[in-house]
Amino acid sequence: MPYNYAVNGTDIEQYCDMVRIFPEQLPGMRGPNVVLPFQDGELDVLNRPFGSYDLILETLVSMTPSWYDNKISLAKLLMNPFQTIWLQRDIPTDPTDTQVEIPIRVLQPIPTGSPRMLLRWLCRTLDPFWRDRTQTTGDTSPVSIANGDAPISDAVLNLTAGTNVRCTHSESGDWVDITGAATGVVIDMGARTVTDGGGDRRADFEAKNPWWIRLRPGTNTFTFTGGGAGNFDYYEKYL
Repeated sequence: MPYNYAVNGTDIEQYCDMVRIFPEQLPGMRGPNVVLPFQDGELDVLNRPFGSYDLILETLVSMTPSWYDNKISLAKLLMNPFQTIWLQRDIPTDPTDTQVEIPIRVLQPIPTGSPRMLLRWLCRTLDPFWRDRTQTTGDTSPVSIANGDAPISDAVLNLTAGTNVRCTHSESGDWVDITGAATGVVIDMGARTVTDGGGDRRADFEAKNPWWIRLRPGTNTFTFTGGGAGNFDYYEKYL
């Protein structure tokens, strides 16, 4: 089923007769198993992170009205140094289907021979997964990831009540902890920030694991201590 591609909301198809990715979908690859010095064998760590990956964006630049102008406009979209480049796609035959995006960096154009309108761009993703273009906000426990099929490592936890609060992810056992008043504390799992009305609260923060909390596809339940309560903002992720 064909996709329509865009960059930061601008439709690439207006400059091209054809756009596609090689391969069409690639999930981020897991890192190698940990090898401990002076120990036999490898340690298979379940929660080791997914990595970014390279993809090739192939574009057949339109000759109408001007191949050169279309090429320059496309290059400005893909190589804008002043903002994050979000490669976006949707399925034109199903307008109700989820529209997804992934941040990329263009490493270099790949020279091609004939025809000269065919341009290939070597890109590196800045995230292992495509994400929903619409953010889910204020989702309270249980958090239901209805359509996504990849873990979410950049959810934002907004604490709305409690003192000396610990929020525990029931399915994995991961937890984050804030000492003192928790109302208004915002814990951003992706940016690795803990703020309270703009002030830094990292000194009052503790987490069980380096990744803090990851949401899983499906149902995620949480328990709060210290009279705590909160909700989550997140983008569903896709392989």
